Amino acid sequence: MKPLMFNYNLFIKDPQLLPIYVERKVHDMNDLPPLHQHDFYELVYIVYGRAQHFFEGAYYDIYAGDILLIKQGENHTFLLNPGTTVEIINCLFLARLFEEELMSYADKTRSIQTLLDQPFLNIKDGFHHRLSLRREDASQVMQLLESMVSEQHNKRSNFPVMIRLHLLELLFFLTRCYEEWQFKDQETLVLHNERIVVVKRVQQYLEENFEQKINLATLSNYYHISPRHLNRIFKQDTGLTVMEMIHHIRVEKAKQYLANTNDRIVEISGRVGYEDTSFFMKLFTRQVGCTPAIYRKKFR
Repeated sequence: MKPLMFNYNLFIKDPQLLPIYVERKVHDMNDLPPLHQHDFYELVYIVYGRAQHFFEGAYYDIYAGDILLIKQGENHTFLLNPGTTVEIINCLFLARLFEEELMSYADKTRSIQTLLDQPFLNIKDGFHHRLSLRREDASQVMQLLESMVSEQHNKRSNFPVMIRLHLLELLFFLTRCYEEWQFKDQETLVLHNERIVVVKRVQQYLEENFEQKINLATLSNYYHISPRHLNRIFKQDTGLTVMEMIHHIRVEKAKQYLANTNDRIVEISGRVGYEDTSFFMKLFTRQVGCTPAIYRKKFR
């Protein structure tokens, strides 16, 4: 299939004022872009969900916390399983941005240009321009992208400058993350990558099966890892143990049901995986700071 060509003027309306466009979006199977290439750089941050990235003839999995950098003229698209969604933040920008005086002054070592010329790890390493970020690094990337989205939406004074500065900070931060990976010895890097993949797959499983009975022993057996080691690496990467993450996901789902449905609390308790409504109400109150009934009243 011949890829479509997306031109920058579809998204960037005034390239002189602001050669950058940023957007937060949830995709499902029906609105994924076709196989395409473009005449701009595209930075994609995976906020939530899991998908496959088809890049230059090869498929690979992408998860929340991954960031991709696609150059001009590279063919790619995304694939989703039926009934699933993926939330992303897209940042599109033109190469001319880095020919300007501000960027030339800031990037004396040309580290950003190197990043743009050879995004992240090479294809032979199996990452295809993807960088899997640690939890704390992903949080900082998310904050910068959300600031860019906010500036673009609100259009307060000097917003084009603010967006440029946020993008510059983001790219410098990504070069730091990339360099830290490069300085690791190869064995450590492989183990680190495998750990990230396991943690993300477990978290994805929890998010998709939160209403089921889940225990650490079953999960660790499924992923061929000891319960103790799974809990340790999961805590290192997410800040929560596996069971704490299950409770967190269930409470977040319960908050959605309370805000958007008229279901009774006992029904919601069962829907999110708790047969014991009393336990659910105590857990919810401890995590949210109010009872389910008060939460519903507050957000309805």
